Order: sequence, then C-alpha cells, then structure tokens
Amino acid sequence: MTALPVSDSPVAIAALFSPFDFDENFIGDNVSAGYGNSPPAVVQTGDTWTLFSGKLGALAENTDSGALTFNITDSDTPETGSNLKAAVTLNLSGLQVPVTPNCTLTSGGGTPVSRSCTIDVNFADPNWWNASVGAAYQGQGNLFATDPGGVGASASIVATDAAGKSSAAVNVPIHVQSKVNSAPVVAFGGAMPNAADSKQGGTAYPTYSCSVAAANCGGSFNVLELNGVISGLPGPPAAFDELASQTTDVNSVVCGQSGEQDAIFLNQPIAMLSAPTSIDLLFQLKTPLVTGSSLCTVAITDKMAAFPAGEAAQVTNKQFRVVVNP
Repeated sequence: MTALPVSDSPVAIAALFSPFDFDENFIGDNVSAGYGNSPPAVVQTGDTWTLFSGKLGALAENTDSGALTFNITDSDTPETGSNLKAAVTLNLSGLQVPVTPNCTLTSGGGTPVSRSCTIDVNFADPNWWNASVGAAYQGQGNLFATDPGGVGASASIVATDAAGKSSAAVNVPIHVQSKVNSAPVVAFGGAMPNAADSKQGGTAYPTYSCSVAAANCGGSFNVLELNGVISGLPGPPAAFDELASQTTDVNSVVCGQSGEQDAIFLNQPIAMLSAPTSIDLLFQLKTPLVTGSSLCTVAITDKMAAFPAGEAAQVTNKQFRVVVNP
C-alpha cells in the first residue's frame, strides 16, 4: 500500500508463498511499515506553564485559587482529539485529593492535538472539599496550613489519549499558605472510656476507675501511673504541612473541679510527654483511700521554633475523671 490507514489498530502483514513459485520463497526481500501510538504529554514549557506552576506554589487555606490553566498535547490521534483527557490529584502528605479539570480543544484538524485544561482548587468551599475526600477528612479543608519547615506536597497531572495510553505523571510542588494555626487534637485511650457523670448532669467524660475492694488503686502507696493514656497531636490529620515541624507539650493538669468530691488525691496529678504525641499521667491517691471522684482538665499546647507571621501557639483543654469506687 502507498499510505497507512487512519486507525488506532496496529498494522499487520501476511506473506503467502506459492508452492509453484520457487523464486519467491522467503520474506527477507519484502518491505513493510508500521506505526505505534505515542503517549500524550503535559506541556511543561511556555508562559502558561510558568503561570500555572507559580500559582500552585501560592495556594492559601480558606481561599479559592481561581482558574489554574495548563496544556496537554498528543502527536498522533487527530480524529480523537476530543477524547484527549487529563487527571489531576493533589498529594497532601499521604492524603490524595482528586481535582477534575475542564479541558477544551485548542488545535484545528491534523496533528498534534492540543487541549487547554483548567482546574480550580477551592479551599473556601466545604462542599468541594467534602466531595473530594473520605469521611475522616470531611469538613477539614480549611485546616490545611503550612509552616516554614514545609512538607513535600504536590499536584500530579496525567494526560490520557483516546486509546487509553497515558503520559508519565508530572508532579508540581504545591504550597498551601497558612492563615491560622490549628489547635492540637487531644484524645484518650482505652484505659479511659467515656462514662456519664451524674454529678455533671449526665455529661460523659473519659473516666479512669479503680476499686478499694479490688485493690487496684495503685498498690501499697496508692500511686497510679497511666502511660500513654492521652495522645496530643499538634493539629488535625489533614493539617499536613502544619504538622511538619510542630510538636506538643503539656501546659497543666488540674483536678478537683466544682461538683465533684476532690479529696481523693494526695496531690495534683502530673502529666508529661513520654513521646512526641504520647502523654503519661502520674498521681497519688490518699492513704487510706478515699472513695469519690474528681473532674480534671489537661491543657495541651502546640509548639515550634518560630510560628509564621501573625500566628501563635494554640491550646486545647480536655476534661477527664478519676473515680475511686468502694
């Protein structure tokens, strides 16, 4: 044939040899031509790309990025240009957030085929965020923040042609500028299950209980040491950049709030970090043991060498109870 057909299918050639034609008995003097489908590409040159990659480095929490535009191209599928597509994913320190681009054809007939794709990263819209992430991150889009340490976050772009062939992923560094420092997240472990407190109107608190009869209130000296019973993260899991260089610390722990019998302790409990996010409690009950309960408050703060301009450490206060049963 004099020209290759327009097709996404590979060209095949078959040779038939006649048993009566001994001069044509091998394929070595035949000439054939074929072609393959080249992968599409993300255009990483020119003013459009410079503007696009620059804007990704200046995203801000609780803010709509506006239109962010990049180009994709394919060299060998002129008849399927409308099916040339792109996929964009924000990689946020292990959390992947898909962003759907709107792509329009910008080239005429023939090759290469070019499309202009636009995305909008709208951290100000909780509906956009909630539709893009799993249940564990619902409502947390505005908590994304950065600190001077930074974290390796990026936008990954992949172009795909009509035949399903994809480009190599292009990763563009992104940075979400901080507007507010998120407060620490404090949680209690299994040793302190939630229990209703009749002295506080039935409000449930994480509660540690022991019993005089069971002799499990701290041994001979009535000293209770609860290791790792409290965790203190410097921010929500989705605050990926903020957690890069932040740690937490214990501001205070105070027991004996109003409405409880506060005479069960010999002295105020001590809370201390045993690991970057793990907090131990140590307290001594009275001797002889006094039955009753005490409502306590632990205050956890986040800290770092230097907070971004206009930001400061945040403190989270959480209440828990200690109960000595008969």
